[in-house]
Amino acid sequence: MTRNRRRVRLTGALVAIAALLLTMLPMPALGQSATPVAVPMASPVANAVPCTTLFGIAAGNACVLFLNGSADAGPVDLYVDGTLATFGAGFGILNEFVPVSAGERRLQIVPSGGALDTAIVDDRVNLQEGVAYTISALGPVQQVRASVLPLDTSPLPQGDARIRVVNGSADAPALDLAITGGAPLVNNLAPGAVSNTRDLPAGTYQLEVRRAGATDVLLPLPGTVLSPDYSYTIFMIGSIAGGTFGATIVPVYVTPVVAASATPVG
Repeated sequence: MTRNRRRVRLTGALVAIAALLLTMLPMPALGQSATPVAVPMASPVANAVPCTTLFGIAAGNACVLFLNGSADAGPVDLYVDGTLATFGAGFGILNEFVPVSAGERRLQIVPSGGALDTAIVDDRVNLQEGVAYTISALGPVQQVRASVLPLDTSPLPQGDARIRVVNGSADAPALDLAITGGAPLVNNLAPGAVSNTRDLPAGTYQLEVRRAGATDVLLPLPGTVLSPDYSYTIFMIGSIAGGTFGATIVPVYVTPVVAASATPVG
């Protein structure tokens, strides 16, 4: 099942799986080192349910979803080991999970339709088998960086949902995510930082993003649905000064389901 793509407050649905063969050799990018930079990555959660189980894909793969969080980069393409994985990703628009062979991979983010030697990001990452990742382009285009985050797909208590927040805005200060008018659920999240996960009773929440420690609301998120058995990563992206500050929410169903096998990668 594929969710309609939309930018703000996407909730309550499993992001669909697409299968792509990723086999071509990498090429150096203009303005980038011929040896791509290795991206620091957090360790996957120890008791996470493998994405190969959740999504019904073959063993030996990781699962990758790409998010363009750079407001002024325009639509971009994601290449993995030189082969197109995601085409024309617009700002804040969710794309689809794709199975990618586990191991060291070269990631290049390119203005949509451009050649690999115009890449604005050229990095290497080590993707572990069975781990679901978000790969996002964050920050203004002149300083854009790749963020590679393993998702927490560990089982949830019955009736609960899980949230995590990424402060990926180009110019936002430290942030609080709070119930409207109430205490923060996530507090003092520094620019570029990723919060710890928090499990909450499933339901519909009236949320707001505030300047850390203050009451002024930077972004209201009314009617945010947190469905049971879903793990949500809330990306704060865009620019406050540029008028593009917003949220894109990545939902992942973390209860194993029987699904049709996707085409193995590589």
